[in-house]
Amino acid sequence: MIITASRLLALLTFPGIIVHELAHRLCCDIFKVRVFEVCFFRLGDPAGFVIHERPPSLSVACVITLAPLLFNSVVSVLIGVTVGIDLFTLCSQLTIQQILRLWLALSIGMHALPSAEDLRALRIELEQNEKTRGIANVFDSVIKPIPLVKGLLNILWFDLLYAITVCLVAGIAVVNS
Repeated sequence: MIITASRLLALLTFPGIIVHELAHRLCCDIFKVRVFEVCFFRLGDPAGFVIHERPPSLSVACVITLAPLLFNSVVSVLIGVTVGIDLFTLCSQLTIQQILRLWLALSIGMHALPSAEDLRALRIELEQNEKTRGIANVFDSVIKPIPLVKGLLNILWFDLLYAITVCLVAGIAVVNS
C-alpha cells in the first residue's frame, strides 16, 4: 500500500475519523435507522464510513449527515479547553499529556465538517423526497464544485484552521469567564 498525503493525514488524525463515524452511528441508533456496516477507521478511501438504510425523513437524514459537525466540535472543544485551562490559568509548562490532549482535540476538530460523501448522501435524500426535489437542483450547484473546493481547502488546511479556531475560541471564552 502506498502512503499518500491523504492517508498520512488520516493516520495522524485517526481519532477524529473515529469520532466522526461514531456521530453518524449514534444518530442512526437514536433515530432507529438500521445500520448495515460500520468502518470506524481504515487506511483507504474513505477512511471511515457508516452504511445505513434510508432515513425515515429528510430531517433525520440531515441530522445524521450533520451530526459530526456538532459532535466532533463539542468533543474537540471539551478536550481543548482542558489544555487551555492548564496553560492559561495554571501557567504551567506544556507537558506530554497536554500535547497529547491538544493533538486529540485538533484531530477530532479536523473531522467535524461534513465529508463530500456525507453531502452526496444528503443530496440523494433531497432528490428522492418529492417536496425537496427542487432544492436538490440548487444543492447540485453546491455539490458539483466540492472536489475543486475541497482540494483548495485542503491546500489551505481549512480543517486544521477550523479545529484551531474552535479550540481557541472556546478556550479563551472559558478562561475569560
